[in-house]
Amino acid sequence: GGWAWWRKTCNSLRPEDLGKMVMGRGEPHSVPLALERSLGHTCDHIGQIVHVARIHAGEKWNTLTIPKGGSEQFDKEHWGQAGKSHS
Repeated sequence: GGWAWWRKTCNSLRPEDLGKMVMGRGEPHSVPLALERSLGHTCDHIGQIVHVARIHAGEKWNTLTIPKGGSEQFDKEHWGQAGKSHS
């Protein structure tokens, strides 16, 4: 699968490979940028899958992380204080 290919590729890289250029969608990218783009692309798809699963589950959905409205309590429990808003 995709993760096996990604791990095999990463494990095969040597320090001198990091300065090389590879082609991605017809454009040259450094190896570190190509890896970053690959992970970002994968994250996009994971988010899409989670979103569809959440819609499908409806009221039966179990939050994967901190429940909505629970950030302040989580921060107090783990950091000793409430976090600051990102807005």
